[in-house]
Amino acid sequence: MSRLPRSTYLTLSLSALIWCLSLGCESKDDDSSTFCLSQTGTFENIYANSIQWDGSGFLCGAGNRLLQLGLASGSPVLLGQLWLIDCNLLATSGQRGVAGGYRGFQLFSWTDAGGLQEGAVMDSVAGLRALDMEGDLVAAALDEQGIWLLDVADPQAPARLALIPNGDPSLHVWFRSLQLSGDRLYALSQDWEQDLAVYDISDPQSPVLLGTADTYGGEFALAQERVYLLDDVDGLYALRALDLRDPAHPVAGGTCITSPYSLSDFRVSGTRLYAVGRAELGIQPRYRLYEFDIEDPDNPRLNGLVELERPCYTIGVGEEYVLVKQERVDEAAASMDLYSTCDGWQP
Repeated sequence: MSRLPRSTYLTLSLSALIWCLSLGCESKDDDSSTFCLSQTGTFENIYANSIQWDGSGFLCGAGNRLLQLGLASGSPVLLGQLWLIDCNLLATSGQRGVAGGYRGFQLFSWTDAGGLQEGAVMDSVAGLRALDMEGDLVAAALDEQGIWLLDVADPQAPARLALIPNGDPSLHVWFRSLQLSGDRLYALSQDWEQDLAVYDISDPQSPVLLGTADTYGGEFALAQERVYLLDDVDGLYALRALDLRDPAHPVAGGTCITSPYSLSDFRVSGTRLYAVGRAELGIQPRYRLYEFDIEDPDNPRLNGLVELERPCYTIGVGEEYVLVKQERVDEAAASMDLYSTCDGWQP
């Protein structure tokens, strides 16, 4: 009897491994776990490092170019563009936003019809690692300093309120991910222990540390006072829920095994959590778009996934849509692929 080629056995073994490991991430068994994420359109030759939902479409930033994409019958349509000091990081609140990167940051605003307007520049706040905005408050994590809290009520004259310093600079400890939520600031530092810190910012001029938690992943999403992030469970990658209602006493919640796929760029929309999965399998890495159900906030469950054909590191999530940037391996360009959820436009 003839034998199969060695490469065939390797492919079958990898497929079996992926199938077995995926059993560690249980799906819900009721009607709420319906998964119908489907691609509805593509915007070619767009390279975006950051994507944000603007209420009716998406804002995409890369380099110093900000794009506003509207949605028409499930397809992205360019509404307007603006050149700012740096657009590699984006954060929005209402119809205002802040864009930034290593050259500093700049405020902007927009209308649904595509009227992008630029605001003040703060080039002295340079070397940004992370950025978030809620109301008139902006949190900006800098390489050399820490997290600046800024009042942007006057878009032409932002005011610095307080600085939360980095850890030991000799150890290259800095904040790499943060999120504002009401009177709290959640910030994840980049060091050997990946400390997640929670601050009381009810008085933004005097932030107070409420508690910390040791974590594994370098990015996170926040919903219902739970943090969702990558964790290591007995040597396997997993999505972890972490209850921070009492920041001084964090409680580890349920996990959802995703090995051999690690997770990044977590985004929340309602009771759904989206993330990019990446696995080193064979010669080329493989990528997935995951959708998790977090209706039970302490026990995330896999709702479904989409196999992506090309490298993916960035997604944006709106009320009914997911925008996915997929890079072209052989070209310095990318496409923005739009997916619709069950409640969105269906072809």
